[in-house]
Amino acid sequence: MSDQYKHGDKVPSEVLCKRLNELSDAVTEGRGAVLREFDMRVPAELDRDADIVLSEAASRIADLEAQLAAERERVKVLQEAALRVVNATDKARKIYGGTLSFDAVCELDRLEAKAHKGS
Repeated sequence: MSDQYKHGDKVPSEVLCKRLNELSDAVTEGRGAVLREFDMRVPAELDRDADIVLSEAASRIADLEAQLAAERERVKVLQEAALRVVNATDKARKIYGGTLSFDAVCELDRLEAKAHKGS
């Protein structure tokens, strides 16, 4: 462990994960290991001190959960848009027969979406 990191968010995730595993092992090894591994140093070692490592890991998990929720919402919106295009294509094929250009399908989707907003 070192003092090479000046900010907790600069410690690589793999370094944090390795330290989390070491802390987990210490808990199972007993009091001596806990005292040794959970001490705090001055100056603080951002990639070693248990309180800092645990806090940074918790913060990253929360951030990743928020990002994941946002991406899931984005996927949902994209899936809904794709379904509208598929439905518009099917509808257009039934009305006009044959194949349609992508632009025509997008225009039908836009018009259908506009109609749904108005209703």
